[in-house]
Amino acid sequence: MDITPNTAAGIIIHISRLHKAKIKEFEKLNDESAEAKKKAEVVFARAFLEAEHRPMDERRQIALLAAADARFDADVAERKVKACEKALWALSDDQDSARTISATARDEMKSLGGQP
Repeated sequence: MDITPNTAAGIIIHISRLHKAKIKEFEKLNDESAEAKKKAEVVFARAFLEAEHRPMDERRQIALLAAADARFDADVAERKVKACEKALWALSDDQDSARTISATARDEMKSLGGQP
């Protein structure tokens, strides 16, 4: 497939839009992750405090059980942030590749006597 500088520019613009959308998603997922972590800590603390007059190890286990689902949700939210971050890096690589292809297409046109 022959890629013209205009085609390459369109691809770069498309990737740039994807990148910007992924940044917004990353910000949203970061906020959700922080909220999930906060919720897990609150659930743990409340359960721990409500288990007063029990041995410390028992209070801790009661709190861990009470917060297990919230901690799981926080872990999942954190993994979504990491996956989104990896997607951002991949889009950055795609942008770099598209820029290289664009420059190559321009150079080829120049060497063949065409206008870039």
